[in-house]
Amino acid sequence: MFGLLPDSIIFVALYGFLIIGLVITIKTYQLWGEDQLSKKDKVTLLILFFYNMLNFIIIFSILTIPPTEASGNGNPHIPYIGLSMILFLSFSILIANQGYIRWKHKSMLIKYLSLFFTLIVILISSYLQLNFVNSIERKLNYSMNSWWEWWKDIHLNNLYFNIFTFVLIISFSLFISILFSLFKKIECQNLD
Repeated sequence: MFGLLPDSIIFVALYGFLIIGLVITIKTYQLWGEDQLSKKDKVTLLILFFYNMLNFIIIFSILTIPPTEASGNGNPHIPYIGLSMILFLSFSILIANQGYIRWKHKSMLIKYLSLFFTLIVILISSYLQLNFVNSIERKLNYSMNSWWEWWKDIHLNNLYFNIFTFVLIISFSLFISILFSLFKKIECQNLD
């Protein structure tokens, strides 16, 4: 689909998309620690969620070359993937912060149930990610023993950016926020 476009247009489109994500991410960091979010703030967070989801889809679908195609020399998408990773981790930290603020007012039962549910989602996502890695290993006949070198291969970009890692990291952020709010509640009860 993009093969017909000049490289300069593809470059501008991809990195322009990253700049948009950077601007939205910086804008949402003004929400750090806010107890009450306006509808506009909630919409901005939702837009950032969908932005990151779309970015995962771009890397998974467009920036990962199928194993049947020649990849050229190395992985030219490393800068894009690195910046995307920073944006997504920033979003995940913001989700953990906002989650903590929301969970600290919930009852202990709700916190324990939510903690259990997010743990189940983390375990399922981890299991599915490991199965995905094994399927890629079989499909490419590529040894995953040297996993530190995966990032060099353009055929393996989707190992990092797929639905399983997306759900895993978001769930882990929520898990951490619930855990901190739970510890804060226990700490407050011990002080009383």
